[in-house]
Amino acid sequence: MLKLDDSSKELAGKALAAAISAVFAGTNVAYAQDASDSNGDQSEGPMEEVIVTATKRAESIQDVPMSITAFTDETIVRQGFKRLDDYAGQVPGLAFAVREPGGSTVLMRGCVTSGIAFSDSTTTSIYLDEQPITAGGFNPDPRLIDIERVEALSGPQATLLGDSSMCGSLRIITNKPDLSEFSSWADVGFHTISDGDDGYEVSGMVNIPLIEDKLALRLVGFTGEDAGYIDNVFGLSAGGTFDNAAMVSDDVNTSDYDGIRAGLRWAIDDNWTLDTNFMYQNLDVDGFGDVDLNQQAYAGRNFGSAEQIRFGPDTWEDDWYQFSMTLEGNTRFGDLLVTASYFDRDVEYHADAATYQFFFNQLQYLYYPLYKLYDFGGDPIDAFGVDIVETERTTFEARLSTPADSAGRWHGLVGVFYNSVDEEEQFYDGNADFAGSDAFLYLYYLEFAYNGTMAAPTDNWFAATYESELDQWAVFGEVTFEVTDNFSITAGGRYFDVETDRILQQTSLVPPPTGAILDCAVSYCVTDDTGSSDENDFIPKVSASYHFSDQKMVYATYSEGFRRGGANAARPNSIFGSGMPLETFDSDTIENYEIGAKTTWLDGTFRLNITAYHMIWDDVQIEGNDPNPGIFAVGITNAGEAEINGAELFLDWVPLEGLEITTTVGYNDAELSEDTILFPGFGFTKGTQLPLVPDWKGSVHTEYNFQNPLWNSDPWVSLDFRYSGTAVNSITGLQSIVFSNAPRRIRSHKVWGLRAGLDNEKYSAAFYVDNMFDEDAITFYNDRWAQQRGTIVQPRTYGVNFRMYFD
Repeated sequence: MLKLDDSSKELAGKALAAAISAVFAGTNVAYAQDASDSNGDQSEGPMEEVIVTATKRAESIQDVPMSITAFTDETIVRQGFKRLDDYAGQVPGLAFAVREPGGSTVLMRGCVTSGIAFSDSTTTSIYLDEQPITAGGFNPDPRLIDIERVEALSGPQATLLGDSSMCGSLRIITNKPDLSEFSSWADVGFHTISDGDDGYEVSGMVNIPLIEDKLALRLVGFTGEDAGYIDNVFGLSAGGTFDNAAMVSDDVNTSDYDGIRAGLRWAIDDNWTLDTNFMYQNLDVDGFGDVDLNQQAYAGRNFGSAEQIRFGPDTWEDDWYQFSMTLEGNTRFGDLLVTASYFDRDVEYHADAATYQFFFNQLQYLYYPLYKLYDFGGDPIDAFGVDIVETERTTFEARLSTPADSAGRWHGLVGVFYNSVDEEEQFYDGNADFAGSDAFLYLYYLEFAYNGTMAAPTDNWFAATYESELDQWAVFGEVTFEVTDNFSITAGGRYFDVETDRILQQTSLVPPPTGAILDCAVSYCVTDDTGSSDENDFIPKVSASYHFSDQKMVYATYSEGFRRGGANAARPNSIFGSGMPLETFDSDTIENYEIGAKTTWLDGTFRLNITAYHMIWDDVQIEGNDPNPGIFAVGITNAGEAEINGAELFLDWVPLEGLEITTTVGYNDAELSEDTILFPGFGFTKGTQLPLVPDWKGSVHTEYNFQNPLWNSDPWVSLDFRYSGTAVNSITGLQSIVFSNAPRRIRSHKVWGLRAGLDNEKYSAAFYVDNMFDEDAITFYNDRWAQQRGTIVQPRTYGVNFRMYFD
C-alpha cells in the first residue's frame, strides 16, 4: 500500500499536472526523435526501429521470432539506467535476487530453486559483448556507461549462446569506435536519498578518428559514489554480553566505483574490421545493504525499515577487467566473425559473523561432544568471515554466416565455441577469542594426534579452498528456409562437451588469510577431496514464422536449453564426496513450447507483441546441504521435474504526437510437477512453488516530448510505474546454507518514478525522483548468516544529471 507524506503528495500533484498538460498540449508537440521504448519496431511511424543481434546477425527486433526486450543507448541515457535493478522492472520475463552485497541471482521465466547459490552455473547467462561472464550467485554488474544496447532474451538460447542460457540471456553490448567523426561528451550527476546519504557520478567519452575511415579510438571513464541508506544501529550481541557501540554509523552501504574502457577499431580494408577492447571496473562497498529481521536475536529490539546491527566491519570489493579482440569480414563463403576474450575478476568480502558463530556455538550444547569444535565460550566476540574469489575466463568463438544482403531462400550460420574457467575461492571464519576457547584446544589435540605437530595460536577456526576448472567446447548452427515469401522455418542445434574438475580443502588452525592457497600439511586437515566429470550432449531447436504483412508476424518455437553438469567435492563421509552416490550430477534441461505474435498497427503508432510458453524442466539441479547430522557439506544433485507456464506482453502506443506509452506485463506460474525425493526421508510434494519469480509483473513508461522549445531546448517529461507481485524466497530446507528459516512470502510492491529534462545538440539536463512514494518493501529474504536479513527497495531518491556534448 502506498504511503503518502506531505512531500509525496506534492510530488504526486506535480506529476499529475505534468501528465494532464501533456495530454492537452495536442498540436504543440512533435514526434519523439529518440523513442524511449523498451522494444523496437519497423522504421515506419514515430517509433524507433531497434536492431538487435540476438540471432548472431543484425535484424530488426520485430523480425526476430522470439521474446526480446532491448534498450538502446538513447533509452539508457534518457531513463538513467546504471545498474541491473534500474531496468529489470521493464523486462517482463526477468527477475533477480540480491543477497547483499553483490550476491545477485539473475533468472528468466522462473527457472530457479534457491536465491542463494555457491555453484558456478545458473539458468540465465550474462554476456558482455561476445563473452559469457555468468557467475552463479554473484554475477558482475557492468555499469551502463556508453552502452550501445542491452538485450534481454527470454526463453532457451542454448543453440547460439550455450550453457547457462537454459531459460534466457542478458546481453550487454558496448559502443564501438566511430571511424567517421570526432565526438565526445562529459556527464555529471548528483543524487540524495531520503534519510540517507548523498552520491555523485562523473563520466566521459571521447571518440577520435586517428586515420579517417581507417582507424579510431574510443575512450570512456567514470567514477562515482552510490549513496548509502542503511543505518548500523546500537544493539546487544545475540548472547547479550557485548554491544556494537564502536560500530554504530549511518548510511553504511555507501559504495564507490570507477572504471575505464578503451576501444580501437581498425578498418583493415573494405571487407575486414578488427576491434580491440579493454575495460576495467572496480566496486568498493563500505557495508552490506541489508536490514535485520530476526528481532528475537537482539532481545526484542524493534528495527526500523532500514536498520541493521553489526559488530564488525562488512566490506565488499569487486575488481574485474576484460580484454577482447573481434575480427569481422566478408569471404566468398559468407560473413566471418572470430572473437577471443579474457576476463579476470577478483572479489573479496569481510563479513561480521557474530550472530552466525553464536548459533554454531549453540550446537555444541545440543550435541556434545560431537560439536565440541564449536565451543567458543558462549558469545563469540570480533567474529568474522572472509571470502576471496579469483576467476579467470578465456573464450573463443568463430562463426560463418550467409551474407547479410543475400537474396536467396536459404540463410544460416555455423560456429565453434570454446570456454575455459579457472576459479579459486578461499573462505576463512574465526573470532578474536578463538585461541583461548575449548574449540581451539579440541582441534589442537586433534592436530597433535594426527600430525604430531603443535599448532600456533590463531583466530581462524575454519578455512576452506575450493578450486574448479572448466573446459567446454561446442559446435552450433542454425539454418532458415523461406518456404514462401511469408512463411519460413528455422532449425538448429548445438553439440557440446564439458569437462569439470573440483578440488576441496577444508582445514583449521591456519594463519590469518594472506591470499595464498591453503596447504593442509601445515594444519589439521578436515577434508581433502576431488571430483571430476565429463559430459556431452546435443540440444535442438526448431521454429516457424508466418508474416501476414511487413508489420504482422506469428511464430511457434520448440527449443531446448541446458545447464551443464559437474562434480561435487565434499567431506569424506558426505553423500556428495568422492566415490559416493552423489559425487557427480548431470545437466538439467528445459523443453520449451512457445507461440507468439509481433504486430504493428495504425500506421506504426501502435505495437503489440505477445508470447505464451509452456516449459518442462527435467532433472532439476538442486543445491543443498547433506542431510546427515554433523556433516555440513554442500553439494548439487538432480531431482524431479518442474513445469513453468507463463506469458509476456509488450505494448507500445503513440496516441498523439509526442506522447508514447510503453507497457509490459509478465505472468509466470512455476512449480514442481511431481513429488520429488531429494535425499532419503527428505523431499517436496507436487505443486510446490518455485521461488523468487513473482506471479505477476508489470511496468508502464509514459513519456511526453514537447515541440515548443524552452531555453532553445526540447523539454520532455516521463512517468514510470513498476509492479512486482508476490513470490516466495525459498523452498523449505533447500537453501545451501547451514541455518535456514521457513520460507517467507515476498509481498507485492509498486514503485513510481518521475523524470523531466531539456535536450539540445549541445547538452541534456534532467531532474528525477525514483521511488516517488517511498515504497517500503523487502525484495529478498536472506538466511546466509543465521539471522534472517532482508534486501529492501531503495528509498525515495532525488537526482539531477547534466551532459555536455562536444563535436
